[in-house]
Amino acid sequence: MDEKEWSANRILIMASAIISIISIGVVMAVHYHTDPKKRNYAQKLLLYLCLAELVESLTFLISLIVFFINYPGMKNGEQNFFCSVQGFFKLFSNLASYAWVGVIEWAVWKVFIKREQIDIKSPFKKNLLLCSLLPIFLAFM
Repeated sequence: MDEKEWSANRILIMASAIISIISIGVVMAVHYHTDPKKRNYAQKLLLYLCLAELVESLTFLISLIVFFINYPGMKNGEQNFFCSVQGFFKLFSNLASYAWVGVIEWAVWKVFIKREQIDIKSPFKKNLLLCSLLPIFLAFM
């Protein structure tokens, strides 16, 4: 791959990360601009899934910027530290996304298969702890 093709790929990769961040921002803005009385459990779950995906996209964009600008000039120890920090955030955000998707699946199963009503306040704090602390613990391991 020549330098011209590599530069075009760089621009496409960064543009995809920026588009992803903008899309997530639109979803979050729509959530915050809805009437608080109309917000429901599904919207809260979607918001937290979007936050996990936002961390993923921001980590990706920051790593691209650092890689394209500074990485060739970094010393070996700095490269290892950068890769470790980037790896932690990417692993955490992926695990958090999977956990939130699991919670969404549980809610869908409970509502549509078991035909039960979900109390918004009762499982939400437990789910928030599960979907944030468990990925942090697993990412540190």
